[in-house]
Amino acid sequence: MPVDWSNYPPDWKEISYRRKVAVGWKCEMCGAEHGKPHWKTKSMVVLTVHHIDFDTWNNTDGNLLVACQRCHFRLDRAYHAKNRRENKELAELRRIAGYVARKLAVMDECVIPDEVIERMKELSDNRPAPGHPCPRGTSASVRSEVEV
Repeated sequence: MPVDWSNYPPDWKEISYRRKVAVGWKCEMCGAEHGKPHWKTKSMVVLTVHHIDFDTWNNTDGNLLVACQRCHFRLDRAYHAKNRRENKELAELRRIAGYVARKLAVMDECVIPDEVIERMKELSDNRPAPGHPCPRGTSASVRSEVEV
């Protein structure tokens, strides 16, 4: 999955490098060594740095965990599953809202229920559908659902 570096501080690469050096270039969860075959998967290990609270701007040592790809994925699994469920729901809500809007284009007032619009905003982080000019907002955190 590509990384959106705009979600990280400008010195993130230096921060993650220092953290990897501090732990001896080994996964803090399973001990896999960077640049060597993983003891379980046999694939080449590339270390990553995981934010325990999922806040990419909270870069205190206590919030950073050096992990191999396998362990990092396992840490993020619940977070990604929640995002998949919400993205699926959001796509369906947008489809329905678009259908209603097209069918009712002749009416002057909005007939899409406020609850649907609010749920779409919550799920989409107030991000617009592609090509739509709406502004961005913020959403609730899912950090509490992920156990480390």
